[in-house]
Amino acid sequence: MKRRDFLISSTIAAATGATSWGQSSHGTELNRTKLDRIAIMTLSFNSVLKSAAHPDDPKRTLDILDAPQMIADRYGVHHVEFQHTHFASTEPAYLKEVRNRLRKAKSSMNQICLEFGPLNISTPDPVLRIETIDLTKRWIDHALELGCPRVMLNHGTLAPEVRPNAIAALRTIGE
Repeated sequence: MKRRDFLISSTIAAATGATSWGQSSHGTELNRTKLDRIAIMTLSFNSVLKSAAHPDDPKRTLDILDAPQMIADRYGVHHVEFQHTHFASTEPAYLKEVRNRLRKAKSSMNQICLEFGPLNISTPDPVLRIETIDLTKRWIDHALELGCPRVMLNHGTLAPEVRPNAIAALRTIGE
């Protein structure tokens, strides 16, 4: 399959829930295979997600705990990529509830995007880099609790003069 065909098919699947692809049971299996290559980011729903920062906004109707089921029902996609800022808590009971909601939706969390604002692995400030490393390690532990196989790091600029800092930070995180 060509990349262009894959992208067009993926877009159609996300927009229609893949209900129009094929009529046979083989077609359904093919649809599932195609949809298994797709994940939807919770960031896409940022404007409608309920948040502590906007408690009275009537446009914010989606609780993050309901996002996996909504994505599965509406788009037929069962892989969800969470922003770390969308978690209301990192307490074990809350993370267990997130995992249960994913399980109930027959979905999985494929990645957690770590966006620590000015903190990143290539920052020239060694104190900020150490803070980034420590936060990343904590989120790797949270990902493990959630059954999530990966986290996405904010790598910063990766300009030539800071690239050695980023490499050293990644090695430290990896250890």
